[in-house]
Amino acid sequence: MTTTITQKGQITIPIEFRKQLNLEKGTLCTFMMRGNELVLIPLKKNMKIQDYQKLFRQGLSSSEEFMARKREEKMLEL
Repeated sequence: MTTTITQKGQITIPIEFRKQLNLEKGTLCTFMMRGNELVLIPLKKNMKIQDYQKLFRQGLSSSEEFMARKREEKMLEL
């Protein structure tokens, strides 16, 4: 499947992927790079710290970086 990036940098996630990953309006997601690939990771409200630690091992550089991102997201919600 292909999609086009809009002028604002937005893309549409195909419905098949949204259904498979249970992505709904308002789902928080994060992005990380793995080599030359951009990976989208949906964040679930009920995730435990151990779950986030798995994400760090897969590509997020540190818990401080993650917490900084979460603080920025919360500021944007206000």
